[in-house]
Amino acid sequence: MNGRNTFFEGIKAGLEDAVAFGQGDKTRASTTIIEPIDIKALRNKLSLTQEQFAEMTGASLPTIQAWEHKSNPRYPTGPTQKLFQLLLQKPSLANDLQKIRARSGTT
Repeated sequence: MNGRNTFFEGIKAGLEDAVAFGQGDKTRASTTIIEPIDIKALRNKLSLTQEQFAEMTGASLPTIQAWEHKSNPRYPTGPTQKLFQLLLQKPSLANDLQKIRARSGTT
């Protein structure tokens, strides 16, 4: 089988898995559940104000405030969620982030 056929077969298999999952077959899919992070607790652990946390992460102040509001169902996702998990595990990364943002001129 040449490379083109292999590529097509991979796409076909993925689509078949998606259809099966949509029809209720949960055995052909994997899911990863990432628990929401308590942003306020993380920020307090890092001894940062909301403004400082927003500057360090590149998020807007209203976004940080929304994430910290307990009745808000929205949480950071994707790379931001991963970044916050890393900060929870290794708070010293906050200093590195602040240095990088200072060097890049984005504060």
